Amino acid sequence: LLPFFRCHSSNSEDELISLDAYMQRMPESQSDIYYVLGDDKRTVANSPHLDPFKARNLEVLYWVDPLDVFVAPMMADYKGKQFRNIDDAGLELPELEQDEAANEQETAVPDADFNRLVGRFVTTLGDKVVEVRQSKVLKNSPVRLVSPEDAPNREMQRIYRMLGQEYEVPKKILEVNRQHPLIANLARLAMEQPDGELVKLSIEQLYDSALVQEGLHPNPTAMLPRIEQLMMLAAAAE
Repeated sequence: LLPFFRCHSSNSEDELISLDAYMQRMPESQSDIYYVLGDDKRTVANSPHLDPFKARNLEVLYWVDPLDVFVAPMMADYKGKQFRNIDDAGLELPELEQDEAANEQETAVPDADFNRLVGRFVTTLGDKVVEVRQSKVLKNSPVRLVSPEDAPNREMQRIYRMLGQEYEVPKKILEVNRQHPLIANLARLAMEQPDGELVKLSIEQLYDSALVQEGLHPNPTAMLPRIEQLMMLAAAAE
């Protein structure tokens, strides 16, 4: 049935495409078929997981039908190309051009400031995440959540949520983009105000927002009081 499978992609706009059409557009060096899971096309189109693929002009399939989450674990390969979920922490992509990589290094938060901020992420989030680390691929997004390589049944919690059953938010790896202006500002605040409430609230909101983007947040409305606190602090600073 796979030749009849149709879905949207990062390059298809409103057109539904086949796996064969996707493979015809693949660069010769591409060995995998990339896909992203989500609740709807608009959500996945803004997924931070797409950052490195946009930078490398690699097409990603949007799997947003409710049944896709059930089908994905069974999709091994098609015509010799393996399916790869782009939230995979071990995913390896081609290196960027040297000039672009050098520019990213120049705009990065200094090591000491970044490590201090990562420490704040760790103490603030605790056991909600497996690890907090620097992202090697993010471009336009401050953070993203990726699945540990040894995570068992990684899609089962998403399935439970869709079925309206009780579920636990899966513990993932939080990757932080040290080139992002928001992260740079938080790093500065963490240095100037080590115990500041704004840094703590911002870290919690970044994590919750990442859960929403992944379609894994159990109750998004619970974020509203924190968002109001952040707005109050921002207004008071003006």
